[in-house]
Amino acid sequence: MGKYDLNSLAMDARKDNKAFRALLEASEYIIEREVKRFATGYNSCHYDEYQSEAISSLYNNLFKFNPEKGAFSSYISRCIDQAILD
Repeated sequence: MGKYDLNSLAMDARKDNKAFRALLEASEYIIEREVKRFATGYNSCHYDEYQSEAISSLYNNLFKFNPEKGAFSSYISRCIDQAILD
């Protein structure tokens, strides 16, 4: 995640599939962290479902992101949490 500017990648990913792939790769740490929080103990069998939900949330909330309100990484972490909880 260190060499990527997630805010600019998020803005570019709205228009281009290659940019979305780069955003997905850059956001891999965030997705893993959030999925691991929920996929522990008896929920570990749902790891793939949680990961799928996290990626879907990343894509769906990409178009709602407003860079003037804050960083993409904190915004998408919250969105992933809510998607998995729902």
